[in-house]
Amino acid sequence: MRYDVRWLPLALFLPLLPAALSAQGTIRGRLADSAGAPVPQAVVTLEETTLRATSNDQGEYVIARVPAGTWTIRVHRIGYAAPQATVRVRNGESTTRNFTLQPVAATLALQVITGSRAQHTAADELPVPVDVFPMKRVREQGTMETAQILSQLAPSINFQRQSVSDATEIVRPFTMRGLSPDHTLVLVNGKRQHHTALVHYFGAGMPAGSSGVDLNALPASVVERLEVLRDGAASQYGSDAIAGVVNMVTKSGAFPLTIGATTGRYYPGDFDAD
Repeated sequence: MRYDVRWLPLALFLPLLPAALSAQGTIRGRLADSAGAPVPQAVVTLEETTLRATSNDQGEYVIARVPAGTWTIRVHRIGYAAPQATVRVRNGESTTRNFTLQPVAATLALQVITGSRAQHTAADELPVPVDVFPMKRVREQGTMETAQILSQLAPSINFQRQSVSDATEIVRPFTMRGLSPDHTLVLVNGKRQHHTALVHYFGAGMPAGSSGVDLNALPASVVERLEVLRDGAASQYGSDAIAGVVNMVTKSGAFPLTIGATTGRYYPGDFDAD
């Protein structure tokens, strides 16, 4: 009798699969403010791993498939302090860890301090609307260009494709609210990002003589969240923020090494794919 040895590694691994699955647990809990109201859209991360969750409208979160051991949990939410706690996860068990978030005045205005002429004093909300796009929304976009991702998330931002416009075809600027590229203040972790040395050629509606910021110089894989301030930006940050402010917050703390690859292919439907 002959045996197919190709299935031998799988046969050896199958008996160990239940034990491997049972060596995991679940962390769940509820996020609330000091008054007991739920805190939605808060990001709960498990440090030194890629595991994370976002709280729902009731402030509840669930992190599944957590390896057994002792882990540090951190909560991120604009307008609140970032608490952390140590949780021990046991095999096949569910661990509950609730958080009480304290409102703080260090909201977006204190994160983007450079150039600001005013500080927010409201602890619970900003005086002007701010669009916040977490890392989950960034990953859901079907492109790897940071500027293109931002244009797909924020309707007021346009990332044009130039044609026969010299070096602008390579270093493409973005525009906000139809204004010049250098009318938008770009910040990275609250610090001003330098403009490019390229003076854009007048073409395809791009204002002549402008010099914007190359968002694609910062890869989308390091972005923790994107913050867009549209209204009232010039009164807080000066004349270089007439169109608005874009703050790119990068990942911080310890996180594992990740390697990503993206491939794609396009062909008309009338032709064979080979």
